[in-house]
Amino acid sequence: MLPLKAVTSPSVVLTSHTASKQLTKKRNIRMGGLFDMLTGKGGEGTPKVNASSIYELPNGTDVDGNEFDYSSLKGKVVLITNGLVALEKKYKTEGLEILLFPSGQFGGQELANNADIKKFAREKGFNGTVMAKGDVEGANATPMWSYCLDKFPGGVGWNFKAKFIVDREGNVVNRNSSSAQDQEALIKPLL
Repeated sequence: MLPLKAVTSPSVVLTSHTASKQLTKKRNIRMGGLFDMLTGKGGEGTPKVNASSIYELPNGTDVDGNEFDYSSLKGKVVLITNGLVALEKKYKTEGLEILLFPSGQFGGQELANNADIKKFAREKGFNGTVMAKGDVEGANATPMWSYCLDKFPGGVGWNFKAKFIVDREGNVVNRNSSSAQDQEALIKPLL
């Protein structure tokens, strides 16, 4: 797992130089596409989930092995990803909930077990919900990721790359691979 910073995404490097930022994004889009090609991944084979909102999904499992009832998120704006500590701190009191979904599908970079994942996230300042390590695409994808990929198809590409935004009614309204600053612009109107 890459070290968490204010932005925890290898797909974006924040810089004041716009051209450099665009080149970084292009390089990482190619990296994700290359990963999809080499591994045969890309969202293919991810099962469909019959639900009208995330609140109807089967319960998930958090990093401690406890059931997580997605209906507990009613009335909150949800960002489904694997990072973004700064946004959690800034908008938690306004109703933002970030669900981290650690996955070892991308070069095995995720820590080996849930206890280590939770410890790492807490050490880096993330106090939100950390789900159990699992697949985010393919035949064994968690119901949440299956649902999100059904609403916004396409391969995940690389850890941290795909982020989904859920409105207060439980609808997946956006999929992106943006920086924390761009995430903030997308989330703020929903709060």
